[in-house]
Amino acid sequence: MYIKQLIKDHQTLFAADFSSRFVSLMIAKNNQRKAYKKEIAGKFSIYLLDYFIEVLKNEELKISQIDCFIVATGPGKLTALRVGLSLIKALAIAKPIAGISSLPLMLSKIGLEENALYYPTIPLSSSLFCTAGFVLKNKKLESVEKQRIVEYSEIKDMIDSGRRIVVEENDIIDADLLRAEEHYTDWNRVLEISGNQWDEFNDETLIPNYMVKPRVIIKNDCKTV
Repeated sequence: MYIKQLIKDHQTLFAADFSSRFVSLMIAKNNQRKAYKKEIAGKFSIYLLDYFIEVLKNEELKISQIDCFIVATGPGKLTALRVGLSLIKALAIAKPIAGISSLPLMLSKIGLEENALYYPTIPLSSSLFCTAGFVLKNKKLESVEKQRIVEYSEIKDMIDSGRRIVVEENDIIDADLLRAEEHYTDWNRVLEISGNQWDEFNDETLIPNYMVKPRVIIKNDCKTV
């Protein structure tokens, strides 16, 4: 069940991106979309739930009235992802969920040129980064290089070779890069350009294999735990 099947006139849709401390929500109902955004300061697990309740009350919407969910699956802030994904799974019992990587979401925040290759990049540590390659064709994003984890030296080589590296809230990479213009995800823009970047998950498989897991350095080797 891809995104074009989820968005129907008679359905109420709830979208959420909490891969950073800036939470971006969207509720689509009655052929209208309304966006919400907020920086969560303090204990994320407490204030995120409060914010969800606040948004639902503002929309006079009950959880039972939501037909389907969209969620950003990472990579991103680990605590925020764990809390947010757990919350969505709890809300979406027996209801469809579409997941999308946080990397193409970053591209909704900059002006994109047709047929240009972009590499949204998210730091995992001071030396490890997650990146993937996307190109905009006919106003839709197409994946041309799969999501992978690379070291700083490879990112530097990509920058030196003139590749379009897109970063957000980054003080690790010291270079003149394309920087996301907004901290918040523009879900309307995402729906316009995302193309076939969506994946379907049920309640048991919402957190996909490609989501970046906690990593530790053991004897200079990176291991997933």
